[in-house]
Amino acid sequence: ATDSIAGFEPGNAVDGSLATHCSVPGGAGAWVQVNLGTYHYIDGYGMVLPFDTELPRTFILQVSADGAVWTDLATQNVSNDSTFTADVDSPDPIRYVRIYMTAKDTRATFSEIYIYGVPMQVPQQPTAVAATDVTDISFTANWLAAARAEGYVISVATDPGFTGRPWQECMLYR
Repeated sequence: ATDSIAGFEPGNAVDGSLATHCSVPGGAGAWVQVNLGTYHYIDGYGMVLPFDTELPRTFILQVSADGAVWTDLATQNVSNDSTFTADVDSPDPIRYVRIYMTAKDTRATFSEIYIYGVPMQVPQQPTAVAATDVTDISFTANWLAAARAEGYVISVATDPGFTGRPWQECMLYR
């Protein structure tokens, strides 16, 4: 976890302990961000807010695949300390989740932030089969389709270590 103001222990918001806290001081425009480590399909989130006077009054739940481009997924208003959850729908796989506070108390404190969803399944590796139509200058690559794959990258070189030139890489889509 990271936050917009360094040094306020954002990891405490995702450590599984209600005894620790992440407190973000300052004005609105602050955020707490969670890196999920792998890509997930998100279907909900939750928070434990321990103090009635240290709330993220209004926030936007944002998601990102790369941590740079953010998509607003939900807006939430908070009026009291509590534990709450909300359902959301993120059809695209994401890796980062951010609570972007647009209105907040002088300090916003989180005991825990929960993200609900399922990890994206990594496609299986395709199985190469013998090339056909082989000539001195071309060939047809063949492989058995891999489950869940949406495209393939084929690299071609003049030697097995890919150190000689020329070599090329092609993206192929089904």
